[in-house]
Amino acid sequence: MDRKKIQDLEAIISTMDIPFYRKIIKSKNSIRWLNKNLKIRNFQHKDYQLAEQLIKDLL
Repeated sequence: MDRKKIQDLEAIISTMDIPFYRKIIKSKNSIRWLNKNLKIRNFQHKDYQLAEQLIKDLL
């Protein structure tokens, strides 16, 4: 996995409404969870589109 993209994604999701333990990306499963659930409470977040693109790049 691309460490730079992971760091960028972690910085973005740190300001989003997701459980604390999901804000640290440890594996592909973490990225898959974000891909499935990030939109639920964060669709209006100013950096949502960027986070979504980083997730797709990492998958």
